[in-house]
Amino acid sequence: MDNEVVDGPAHVEELNVLLVEPSGMQGRHIARALNESGVEYVTRVESGQQTLDRVVEVQPDVIVSAMYLPDMTGTELLLALREIEQFSNVMFMLISSETRMSQLEPLRQAGVVALLPKPFTPENLQVALDNTVNLLSPDTHEWDEDRVARTRILLVDDSAVARKFLVQNLAKMGLTDVVEAHNGREAIDYLQADEFDLVIADYNMPELDGFGLLQFIRKEYRRKDLPVMMVTSEQDETKLAAIESAGVSALLDKPMVGGNMHDIIGSMIGL
Repeated sequence: MDNEVVDGPAHVEELNVLLVEPSGMQGRHIARALNESGVEYVTRVESGQQTLDRVVEVQPDVIVSAMYLPDMTGTELLLALREIEQFSNVMFMLISSETRMSQLEPLRQAGVVALLPKPFTPENLQVALDNTVNLLSPDTHEWDEDRVARTRILLVDDSAVARKFLVQNLAKMGLTDVVEAHNGREAIDYLQADEFDLVIADYNMPELDGFGLLQFIRKEYRRKDLPVMMVTSEQDETKLAAIESAGVSALLDKPMVGGNMHDIIGSMIGL
């Protein structure tokens, strides 16, 4: 699998932000907060269609959007952007007072990098911006390049959008040998046929979920110590405790924190 690794901004002040906010007052407030956090380049539009019309011109590193726009939702905008090859991996933050899981889960699955409450604090915004920089420009200068090139990853997720987002972010770390599986059952077939250095799996999947896959690896697979990183938006403490008890190597929330993902992957595969 060939993936071009492109360096992104190394600092918050280098970020080019496209702000999608229909309210002039809210737009000025958010733009000012971005400026105070160090972001120098902010372009504002008012609707989803204006975003799609101007995204090629603006070439944003990150899009900061409200949930409810005049012509679509922030979720619909993100999914539309994921369909445009050039912007299928664009960093996307949502600023909203929305708390319903039914509305937020599609955003998490599509790779939103931050869900900021409305109103957000300067600390909320700074963490989100720092996370974005970490995802755009992961610090891999101390990694062994030969070891990175030989690292084989099995990525398991029933969402093609989520897999594409993760594959592109792994490529930014130089991890380009990635095999994709749609669910735990298919992942087991790959594991039995080939060798891998790391499994990255979603929790909620049809046929066999991430928990079932983890149990297979820890109890039946020939390499019971194979590192497994679970990525999930699951909030049920009982289920999360069961995953940890089953021997997961790392458990990451959606949205993912770029620095955490980089550090955890590095430690799990010895980079």
